[in-house]
Amino acid sequence: TAAGSSSASMLAVLQATLGSAAASLAARRRRAGRGSAWVNILAAAEEPGYPRDSRAAALVVVLDTVRPDPVAHPEREEQRLQVRAEPMHVRLDQDVLAYLRGFGAELLSPPLS
Repeated sequence: TAAGSSSASMLAVLQATLGSAAASLAARRRRAGRGSAWVNILAAAEEPGYPRDSRAAALVVVLDTVRPDPVAHPEREEQRLQVRAEPMHVRLDQDVLAYLRGFGAELLSPPLS
């Protein structure tokens, strides 16, 4: 459907944007001599007494397109977003906050035609 293809294209754009964002931040931190960016920023929380399966996904995002009333209104669709995350430790410094601020502004700015 058209909504399904627009959801897929929106997801592709978001993946490409996040991929380039991660590469940019990693390069910036390497130039500053800080090593790998994401290992320093986001890590799985180790809880004593709560073992975690090493094969379990740290983050699961599910986007479903459904028709709430396919008989009465077959043209109506809605998207349902479900996000599950394992416990995480997040460490933010001034470089990361500045980058996220700029990334958010770029992501929310209207596209150029």
